[in-house]
Amino acid sequence: MEAAKNQSLRYKILSSIGFLLILAALLLYPNPVRQSVTQSVTYCLCVLTPSLFPFMALCSFAVNSPAAQVLGRPLDPVIRRVFRLPGCCAAPIIMSFIGGYPAGARGASILLRQGDITEEQAGRMLLFCVNPGLAFVVTFVGSQVLNSPALGWMLFVCITSSGLLLGVITALWAPALPGPSPSKSSGVSSALIRSVEESSKSVLIMCACVVLFSGLTAILHGSGLFQWTVGALSRTRL
Repeated sequence: MEAAKNQSLRYKILSSIGFLLILAALLLYPNPVRQSVTQSVTYCLCVLTPSLFPFMALCSFAVNSPAAQVLGRPLDPVIRRVFRLPGCCAAPIIMSFIGGYPAGARGASILLRQGDITEEQAGRMLLFCVNPGLAFVVTFVGSQVLNSPALGWMLFVCITSSGLLLGVITALWAPALPGPSPSKSSGVSSALIRSVEESSKSVLIMCACVVLFSGLTAILHGSGLFQWTVGALSRTRL
């Protein structure tokens, strides 16, 4: 009991010290933080939101609307035998490879919350529904970063194949499903409103995390801690 109290006290002291240090750093390096946050906000508005929000909203709509039943019925035998997952997981799996990790993770979260899948099934989905999306890999990485759409397509095929293979491997130890289960869905109008609301919250949280860590990174650069750490690691011989 005494050890637990001491540990709790240490956590409180460390959190207080961390708060004071970050507060002081924000006051000492306002310009680098402002510039970094401005750049990160621009990145969120111009790159992150356009590439993620449409696919996340579409995935949420597919899970909440009657589209889940339409997509799940013909793909149910394949999804059950290949991935040992219910047919309602078809839409999130497809959107995870097209729209990227946030769309697949969001779809798995919705299905888990609705009770359509178990925690074990949701955990397995998160093992292979974590790929960068088609638009990001081909359009941004391939065309802009690598200056070659062909390399972007090759990278997308490799990532998608590895994800599918991982999904098949993780299903080998999963129990077989007895048969197709009825999926629950809302009306089109309510599903549309819910998908926009849920996707907006998810994208806003992701953008807020990007902005926050960009500010912390600016503090590390402004104080010289980042450069010192990189130099120390470069001089370390393994």
